[in-house]
Amino acid sequence: MLVDAGLETVAELRLPPQPPSLRPQVLLTARRPA
Repeated sequence: MLVDAGLETVAELRLPPQPPSLRPQVLLTARRPA
């Protein structure tokens, strides 16, 4: 859980503000292993 929270925070800080409808998709993409 801590790792997921960290990734979400990093993704939100690095990526530009986006509409709420796109946020879930961006977070899921960021979670996927490279």
